[in-house]
Amino acid sequence: MKTKLATILSVFSLALLLALPSSGRIRSYFTSVEKAGMDDILIEVMGKAEVRAKAGREATIDVLVFSFTTKSLADELLRIAATYPALVQVRVMLDITQMSQGQSHKGPYMYYASIGDYWKACDIACKDDECIPTCIDELQSIGHGVELKGFKVRYWFYDAWVWSSSKNMPNYHHSKGKLMHHKAVVVNRQILASGSYNWSVTAAKKNYENFQVFSGTREQGVVQDFLAEFEAIWNHPENSVTTQEGQARKSEIWDALYEENCPECQ
Repeated sequence: MKTKLATILSVFSLALLLALPSSGRIRSYFTSVEKAGMDDILIEVMGKAEVRAKAGREATIDVLVFSFTTKSLADELLRIAATYPALVQVRVMLDITQMSQGQSHKGPYMYYASIGDYWKACDIACKDDECIPTCIDELQSIGHGVELKGFKVRYWFYDAWVWSSSKNMPNYHHSKGKLMHHKAVVVNRQILASGSYNWSVTAAKKNYENFQVFSGTREQGVVQDFLAEFEAIWNHPENSVTTQEGQARKSEIWDALYEENCPECQ
C-alpha cells in the first residue's frame, strides 16, 4: 500500500512539475539542419534590441566574433543602430585578422559606414568600381549619412606578422598570435547566442557549425559570464584597439620588418 501511494505521489509530483512554466530556455542550432537559417536566427536575436528600442528603452548589442565576413549581418547591425541612434549601442569586437581592408572582412566596412564615410566603406567592400555606387546607395538608405556615435568597432591586437621570403613582404601567421577566437553576441545584456559559428559565408555554407541561444532566467549566469568576458576584452588596456590605432601599429610592425629584411622593397 505504501509503495503504491508513493508511486501515485511521485507521478503527481512529476505532472505538477511539468505543468509549471519553465524559466530556463536554451535552443541549439546547426548548419547541418537545412532549414536552420543560422544568419536569420542571429538577425532575430539582434532584433530583440530593436523591439526594446521601439518601446523607448535603451538597448545594446555586443558582438565578439573571430571572423566576420557576412555583409547582411553587418548591414543589419548598422540598420538597427541608425534607426534608433539615441537608444541602441552596438559594440563589435574582432580579431586583428579582420582589420584587413580586403573585401571579405567587414570590420573596416562597418567602421567607415558608422562614421558616414560611405565611399571608403564601399571602396573596401566592393571587388570592382562598378559596385561602389550601388553600395553607397544602400548605405545611404540605411544610415542617411549620419555618424552613428553609438556604433563602435574594436580589434584584439597582437603582433602576428613574420617576414615571408617567398612573397618578399610581411605575412600574417596564426601560430605567432593569441587569437580572439570567440563567436558570441549578447543582446540587451540578457540574451546570448554563442557556439562554433563564425559570422562568415564559409561557416554558413561549407562547415558543420553550431550555436546556442540562451534567453531564460535560469541562463542569466551564462549570459553574464560572456558579458564579463566581453567587457574584459573590450576594455583591455593594451590589446583592444580602434581601427586607426590598429592600422598604425600594423604599419609600424611592417616598416620594421621591411627595414630588417628588405629595405629596398619599400
